[in-house]
Amino acid sequence: MGYVSIEQFNEACRLRKTIDGELNRIAVTDDIQEIKQIACYFRINF
Repeated sequence: MGYVSIEQFNEACRLRKTIDGELNRIAVTDDIQEIKQIACYFRINF
């Protein structure tokens, strides 16, 4: 595996933190509409 630049590393960390936060939000919400919005966001942006 090759090296990555600091920018690539920071982008990967940001993405991982975003995913972790959204998964945590899904885990605690009872609002099905909010879960659908989060899923839609991921389909569009990732």
